[in-house]
Amino acid sequence: MQNELKISFRDVMAPAFRRHARGEAFRALTRQPENPQKAVRRWQMPWMYLRLFGILLLMATVCLACIWLDIGALPAPYIYAFFWCGALLPLTLAMFLWELDPFVNISIFEMMGLALLSGVVCVLFGTPVDNSIISGYFAPVWGYVKDSVLMLGVLILVLVCTRKRMYGLGGLALGAAIGAGYALFTMLMASIVDTPIVETPTGLARDFSGLTNAISASVPMLFGNHALWFAPVAGALGLRMSGERINIRHFADVRVILLILLGFAENYLMNSAKSPFGWTFLNADLIALTRTDAIEVKHVIVLAIGMAALIRTIRLCVTQALTVGSGAVVGRKARTGRLIGISGTYANRVVTLFDGQELRVGRETGKHMITLHGEGVSRVHCLLTLREGSIIVRDLGSSNGTWLNGKRLTSKQDTPISKGDVLAIGSPKERFEVQ
Repeated sequence: MQNELKISFRDVMAPAFRRHARGEAFRALTRQPENPQKAVRRWQMPWMYLRLFGILLLMATVCLACIWLDIGALPAPYIYAFFWCGALLPLTLAMFLWELDPFVNISIFEMMGLALLSGVVCVLFGTPVDNSIISGYFAPVWGYVKDSVLMLGVLILVLVCTRKRMYGLGGLALGAAIGAGYALFTMLMASIVDTPIVETPTGLARDFSGLTNAISASVPMLFGNHALWFAPVAGALGLRMSGERINIRHFADVRVILLILLGFAENYLMNSAKSPFGWTFLNADLIALTRTDAIEVKHVIVLAIGMAALIRTIRLCVTQALTVGSGAVVGRKARTGRLIGISGTYANRVVTLFDGQELRVGRETGKHMITLHGEGVSRVHCLLTLREGSIIVRDLGSSNGTWLNGKRLTSKQDTPISKGDVLAIGSPKERFEVQ
């Protein structure tokens, strides 16, 4: 596409290594929704996530070193390593994706609340579902799909509870937070199961001997496999929603369905030790973490699949953000035309056109489309073009017409629009003002 906007990996990583002013972290953590044009002008790449990653990595390394060197009482290093190893990637990923969204409409504290809600839902529904008649009736198939079914149920329930209007980057951040909460509470449940209460000469106490085996449950969390599945699925939903609230029809999107199926495949790989096909090579040890735990081949494969899906989804979401935002994000000097949504699907969002660029407006989704969901909008309603700095609109034979300042435009005829003009697509519910 001519004049395509791009953000490189170097652009994303650079702010993490810069020095930031005192108080900037707190202001960033508590940021509130603002005018889209201002948000784009102030859009900065993530940097706080790297501080969080360094802290968690240091804690996990110290705990693992204590285990390797037999320093301290046996339970303590395992308990801390169990938590910090599992929190390392999920929490950092959630912070990274949250910082990446320039139009964020949720604070970091609400993100942590979503993680907590996800974990509570996991605890409340996980055990009953696992012990239900379904588990016994569909065994052993249930053993391969139960995690994916439960994860999908938790994701849908939490997103429905939030009722947020999402775009792709917002969906990625919410999905990562939900995945982090799910992963941490899954580990918590595993640690409780493997540390039973036993009778001792001094009374009842927890038996931590089993926790040395339970830490192996945190190895998949070390790679963030839950967050790496939740985030792309929620990001794809955000792409499909395009500023709407979540609806059942959003799950009919091909990209969403494929990512859900990919999650089932990843879960099958993680449970390959039970496979009747003899895929023993997937469970071979690569790197020893403790005397009893190691990173296995399947962990690396699932990490590669999850990261590929995440990176692909991030690229699509950034493209969407640049489409609805301002070209000022990369400081481009090319002539641009801008429309700001007054009402409807794109309310308070900015659509930017570059010289020679064409954008179709309608209910359809796809590249070079402005997707509107209001009543009266046709499948392909009208065409917007920027020619020598002037925006041209052409109605494409829509049923309810394209209206300029209250007057219906002639179908299949180019009409120039000027700054301050109000463009209505199908009905007054979908309106844009020319900037």
